[in-house]
Amino acid sequence: MKKMFAFSRLTALLTGLCLTAVTVLLLSAPAQAQAQAQDQAQEKEVVDLLMVGDSITDFWDRSGDYGLEVYQKYFSNANRKTVNIGVSGDITDQTMQRLANPMLNKISPKMIMLMIGTNNLNRGPETTARYTVEGIREILAALRVKFPEAKILLLAVFPRSQPETGPVPGPQYRMRIDAINAQLPALADGKFIFFKNINEIFLNEDGTLKTELMPDQLHPNKAGYYLWAEAVEPIVQAWTGTKAGS
Repeated sequence: MKKMFAFSRLTALLTGLCLTAVTVLLLSAPAQAQAQAQDQAQEKEVVDLLMVGDSITDFWDRSGDYGLEVYQKYFSNANRKTVNIGVSGDITDQTMQRLANPMLNKISPKMIMLMIGTNNLNRGPETTARYTVEGIREILAALRVKFPEAKILLLAVFPRSQPETGPVPGPQYRMRIDAINAQLPALADGKFIFFKNINEIFLNEDGTLKTELMPDQLHPNKAGYYLWAEAVEPIVQAWTGTKAGS
């Protein structure tokens, strides 16, 4: 089921914050103002990793032959606190809108992993690489404003393939994704935003998609998510100061 918003994952992290509101109501106006200022400074929940994206990110915590088991080992465990706000079907415009959700004001991530753009291609051939890249640029700018201390790992849009039927045949998908990814390194500043392309793990030597890792030719399966986790683990360790679970 497509989630309207993925922010329910924040509930467990933030439950204790509601108690401060009761306390504030019992204070005088000056004391209330001071308490509110203190609450604003203290209420942000530090998380190690914030995941942002579409269904490919969303399915990190989907059971079955998807990413949940890998997610729990690498990202959501006693060693690491991760929030995943990936939403199935999102294009860049929708992801941008979700960043305005006030629930995100409650967290302070050390690191953000962003991968978005493949659903833009479903809007038809007129959805250009330039449009998608500009959408990603806007998302990065919004993340920098909202989370100025976080480092952002921008991933290349994963490869995908389609049968040679329908309005957007497979080669057009691949060529358009390549055109998007060719422009993404320029969005990295080397200080807070870093680009990484791990797409080779999903491709055979001849460039065809490894269907044993992406059976539906779009979403990784459990084995694909495992390789993804392994590919970014050194960066997650370095940026968050944490290690994956056992």
